[in-house]
Amino acid sequence: MTVPASDQFHFRSARAELAVGLDRLSNSLVGRYHRRKTILNKFSRQAETIFALSRHYTSLDDYHIQESLARLRGHFLKLDVSDEILNEAIALLAALSFHVLKLLPHKVQIIGILGLHRGYTLEMDTGEGKTLVAGLAGILMAWHGRPAHVLTVNDYLARRDCNFIQPLLLRLELSAGVVISTLSWQERQRQYACDVVYTTSHELLADFLRDRIQLGGSKNSRHHQLSKLQKGDHKLVSRGIHSVIIDEIDSILIDQAVSPLIIAAPSENPLLEKSVSIAHQLSKALIKHRHYQIDDRNRQIQMNSAGLKVIADSCQTLPRMWQSHSRSLELVEQALMAREFYLRNTHYIVENQKVIIVDEFSGRKMPERSWSLGLHQAVEAKEGVPLTAPNEVQERMSYQNFFRLFSRISGLSGTVREAADELWQIYGLPVLRVPRNTPCQRTSLGTKLFAKKRGKWQYLHKLTHKCQSTGQPVLIGTRTIQDSEQIARIFNDAGLPFQLLNANHSEEEAEIISRAGQCGAVTIATNMAGRGTDIKLNKAAKEVGGLFVIVTELHSSTRVDRQLIGRSARQGDLGMFMTLVSYEDEIICNGFSETELKWLKWLKWLPDYPFVSFFTQFLFSLAQKKREKEASKQRQIVLDSDTKLKGSLSFSAK
Repeated sequence: MTVPASDQFHFRSARAELAVGLDRLSNSLVGRYHRRKTILNKFSRQAETIFALSRHYTSLDDYHIQESLARLRGHFLKLDVSDEILNEAIALLAALSFHVLKLLPHKVQIIGILGLHRGYTLEMDTGEGKTLVAGLAGILMAWHGRPAHVLTVNDYLARRDCNFIQPLLLRLELSAGVVISTLSWQERQRQYACDVVYTTSHELLADFLRDRIQLGGSKNSRHHQLSKLQKGDHKLVSRGIHSVIIDEIDSILIDQAVSPLIIAAPSENPLLEKSVSIAHQLSKALIKHRHYQIDDRNRQIQMNSAGLKVIADSCQTLPRMWQSHSRSLELVEQALMAREFYLRNTHYIVENQKVIIVDEFSGRKMPERSWSLGLHQAVEAKEGVPLTAPNEVQERMSYQNFFRLFSRISGLSGTVREAADELWQIYGLPVLRVPRNTPCQRTSLGTKLFAKKRGKWQYLHKLTHKCQSTGQPVLIGTRTIQDSEQIARIFNDAGLPFQLLNANHSEEEAEIISRAGQCGAVTIATNMAGRGTDIKLNKAAKEVGGLFVIVTELHSSTRVDRQLIGRSARQGDLGMFMTLVSYEDEIICNGFSETELKWLKWLKWLPDYPFVSFFTQFLFSLAQKKREKEASKQRQIVLDSDTKLKGSLSFSAK
């Protein structure tokens, strides 16, 4: 059977040149065509057929189901199969899932499996069973006989999802592997040899780049195969890339794509380390507004004549090779950037005398990562911890270019529609919104505005105390570790019991989340609680209105706010949410010019009339859109830079 044209796009090469100008506009229209509602209607009708079949197959014993699946498995080696074969395979897998996992996929989940198999990105609401959807689609992908990966946003979720689907894979004589940051080289090689491999985008790309280093920079797949024959493949970790399903796809392909992944090795440079320490001492003499200005939006230091004079008078204390005007200025500006733009308990934490980066979107620690170009050492000097050796770049690649290498790619998330055009333009991925299996019973209590953060915290304390007195569980989401710690201090002083979840307390994540849905529970969390966490309510909590999510500050992306809100009212449960914002929030302070901020300072003292509330909420929304646009531009810069670098390297002489 010939696959309809609407289903063939995921076989086209995503490595084609990106469209620009009018071509980009026309390509955007093509993307809209591929995510038209008739596609969803087609999947919906097909899912009804499969669901009916699956209910029939549940009466069969395991032996007959496995025998039928073994017969169908060979058809998938062709990469594409007829709808009849696909329907039967999914129905049998669903029946086996019912026998092994005690879960029979409902119609919405079957739509998800079909969408992933056909190369779509799916927006499925939280609590709709995305883990099972990705697992069953991963089985179909593994039957192609090529490397099959299922990616998620962190090690914890990769391990959890692999353990969840492994009993089903074993029943089908398929192996399940999981690659996390703590594995040795030998363990990684064993895990990558499995039929379905669960891991994170960071681990997969890092291992891909390490293999390229072992191959001496071979970029071509034929060179890869030849090198495997010549070297016996004993140095390579993975068996290559081909197909991938990405859970929380917007986080991986959008949020994490703001900077390339760099493989670097420590390179002893005592002169640079000494220079960074001296530059930190020199920077202490420089005062903001007197010697320099800061551009928060672009993270730039603008030195004035007074500041330049201070540097010129002091640069003799630097090692000789760093005493020139340009080099001394570069070092001191780096120290000022570390002081002004990289904040403890926001961008990093200090643990065991080490600076550990915290992911801005997930709030999780990233101990294996470091800032480049001496910035990491500048932050270490600011914190007074031992300086690490600077790294020398060995390989680099943007996430955009990496995922454009895959032959088959699909994904799902609860918050992806805002990124639909970017996913299509860069990766050739159309987005489909999958309906809920059960109606959403989440209630919005609107947005509450405050002139200052202090007033916001006072209101939050009263609101939380009221909820706890009725037994309603509360999840309080913060943008930074610093805010979460401040709220914790306020609650602690007031004798209000709570659980705190941030990068400083990440080891207890699973335990804290498991208790967050209990009657009377209060959980304060950074964005760690917004991705992949499943907060289950006990009976008493359901009876008092379900989980109450309080968003204490808008993020730079509306998707991140929706992720946190999505923790409540899962799977038909009751739930509610409220947003608390102030004019001192980062989204406002860095989202407008100084002139605009002067008007806002006047506006915030007006009485809380409806028109004032409406207008200020509009301004907050405008600030978010500005930040989202800036982030999109930054991702485009990363992709362009990576592409140009790759092009220039291809002309280097041997």
